[in-house]
Amino acid sequence: MWERNDEVRLSCLHCGHLQTKESGSKYVGEAVDVYFGLPLFLQTGCSGHVLWAYNREHLNYIKDYIDAKIRTSEGTNRSLESRLPAWMKSKQNRKDVLRTIEKLELMIGGSTA
Repeated sequence: MWERNDEVRLSCLHCGHLQTKESGSKYVGEAVDVYFGLPLFLQTGCSGHVLWAYNREHLNYIKDYIDAKIRTSEGTNRSLESRLPAWMKSKQNRKDVLRTIEKLELMIGGSTA
């Protein structure tokens, strides 16, 4: 039997389905849940790619970074920003990325601001 800290749970508020498993992520960096491999709710096409976020907080973080006039980073692979894909950080895609983020915000009930 696992302790609570070693277990993750998936539950559906609609049907009551409950699934548990030992923690330990396998799918980091993909448009799927890190534990169960299920497609993320917050994902949609953007500039020929898929823009996705785990939750409202993650989406807000991406938005703040993309919308920033001056962007800073801690260096290669030392921060979340360094792991954002180049297409997302590209100046030519900025408006499309921000417009797509607005669509995802509507999916979760309005603006994250």
